Amino acid sequence: MRYSDIIGQDDAIARLSAFSDFYQKNGNTTEHVLLVAEEGMGKRTIANVLANELGVAFQEVTASQIQVKGDLTAMLTNLRTRQVLLIEDVHELGRILQDILMEALQTHKLAIQIGQGSRRAR
Repeated sequence: MRYSDIIGQDDAIARLSAFSDFYQKNGNTTEHVLLVAEEGMGKRTIANVLANELGVAFQEVTASQIQVKGDLTAMLTNLRTRQVLLIEDVHELGRILQDILMEALQTHKLAIQIGQGSRRAR
């Protein structure tokens, strides 16, 4: 599917098409794109088309699939370069997971703890 196949959302499609063209010409990509709209407005379709237009992988998960920090950590650390990730119903993530995701988007870092930390010898 291409941008030209989408009916409606003309302003959003024009912006994303220009966005795609810009990044394809420069050979790089943006850090992230946030699509916000009411249910049924085509976010999934637009994200899929964006991936197609950029020639990159597309992955979709729902917030209900992300239950604990480990789920979010695994998802984020397994992203490929220039991959499009759609988190459906992201507003349904728990507050802690939302904070972790926002920090990762802003800082490009994800704090990962291995094990339970130091233990005292008895």
